[in-house]
Amino acid sequence: MDNFAQNWLDIQCKIITDCHCALLLMIKPGSSTLQTLAQWPIDNNEPNQLVTIAQLAVQKGANVINQNVLAPNQEQQAFDYFASPIFIDAHLIGVIAVKTSVQPEQNHQQIFVILDQSKKWLELANAKQQDGNPKDFYSTVVSLAAACLEQNSYSRNRSSCEPAVERCIIPVVKRSTLVPVGRRLPAARPG
Repeated sequence: MDNFAQNWLDIQCKIITDCHCALLLMIKPGSSTLQTLAQWPIDNNEPNQLVTIAQLAVQKGANVINQNVLAPNQEQQAFDYFASPIFIDAHLIGVIAVKTSVQPEQNHQQIFVILDQSKKWLELANAKQQDGNPKDFYSTVVSLAAACLEQNSYSRNRSSCEPAVERCIIPVVKRSTLVPVGRRLPAARPG
């Protein structure tokens, strides 16, 4: 899951407005110790600030925000820190912590919505890793993709988004032997 986790975190940091750095921490099995699974950027030299808010989110079991925190440098630039715990089947497995430029109040909830929606992919990857059942994995991928396609933003921009979405979904669907609505199965070859 490490490569998947790093790619996942890279995507989240590109989606979140003015993201400066982020950490994905998982709870080490059999303990309560947090271990870094992914960080962005990869050469991030500020993990301690993110670990502190991540630990608070784990302790509370809820989203945490620390707003308008002055950086400990001469520039006196301020940042917002967000942390969101990751649960699978009601079990706390990790946390994501993000540092952004100071955000307008209306963006705070939006950032948590982005994180909550994207954590579904981590849950999916974790479930696949643990049970190894490809049928359930692909079924869930198709369900998540369908949910994405139902979003208003996709419907409004369907013509521009559809080719990219199909490039991502169709290979997964083909591997799971499912065929999306509107597509035909290839003709059987005489053999």
